[in-house]
Amino acid sequence: MHYIGLRVQFIRQYWTGHVVTLSVKPCAGDSDSISEHIINEVKNFVPDYTDKQLYSTHDGASVMIKTSRLLKVRNWNHCVAHALIRISSVIALTTLY
Repeated sequence: MHYIGLRVQFIRQYWTGHVVTLSVKPCAGDSDSISEHIINEVKNFVPDYTDKQLYSTHDGASVMIKTSRLLKVRNWNHCVAHALIRISSVIALTTLY
């Protein structure tokens, strides 16, 4: 099970940055169905989304990399929280042995 979080970042006058979470929903399936789910979510909030620049943040799993490619995102980044959980798990395992 995946969770899709749709967030928008924008800058208003006087260079004030804003981040708004529009949607967080569960999404199951392969990269093709996940891509379609994301596109449908984006269409609900962003008219003419294909004219916008899309960026993605995810765990770096192959299904999400493929999804980013299918969505033609401009750039994707690793989720810092996910990376920290992985690192702490490795540290915990190494201290046990």
